[in-house]
Amino acid sequence: MDVDCRTVGGVVIQYPKRSSVHTFRLDRLGVGSSLCVAVMATAVCLTGAARAREVEPQNIRRAKDLPKGVKAPKGFESALKWTDKNGENLVMLAVSNRLSKNAEGEALPSAVLTVDHILISSGQKTRTLRSVRDGVAPCDFDLTAEFLGTAVLTDLDGDGIAEVTVAYQLSCKSDISPDIVKLLVIDNGKKYILRGESLYPGEDGKMRGGEFEPDPDAARWPKVFLDHARETWRKIVK
Repeated sequence: MDVDCRTVGGVVIQYPKRSSVHTFRLDRLGVGSSLCVAVMATAVCLTGAARAREVEPQNIRRAKDLPKGVKAPKGFESALKWTDKNGENLVMLAVSNRLSKNAEGEALPSAVLTVDHILISSGQKTRTLRSVRDGVAPCDFDLTAEFLGTAVLTDLDGDGIAEVTVAYQLSCKSDISPDIVKLLVIDNGKKYILRGESLYPGEDGKMRGGEFEPDPDAARWPKVFLDHARETWRKIVK
């Protein structure tokens, strides 16, 4: 397969010259010679009807660098800003650790994890395409609420509108049982998700777990989205 290599924002991007589908993966997930690769989400390829287009989103690490009029969620960690057929987009990732009371009135650690995808108009007005809120209830064991890498952009269906893929894990435990793992694919406000668990060591020393279920069911996913999500899951959960 013929492959073009270009450097965008200091990142080497590889993509097949004749391919109409380009899959992005986090740098931690490995690089394939026929793949578009976004390292820490500093570059993205969007496919068009005639040929691939390169788009370089802005990677935002500080709340004060968000566009004017955009309020950072509590626990802001990072954001990506890019432009596609919808206009100017922003996706923000946040994890807010806090103390919350349980049913007995005890104040215990808890966490709220959010993914917000918004559109920004020329007048600095915003419209939310999708907001995802998850977390861990008051926990008196070891609490985990974290993103697995950063958000990744693709245009798998070639419609000029970027999909956002992001994965995270949640747990409250005091043993070696698996964490909850979820992988989201957000396409123009519509959410597709794999729900499953991390790997964990069995009594025989072999790794167990790692299974997932698609939501909605597999038949209702666009095939390119499900293939991408499954492959990304296999790279993350290992």
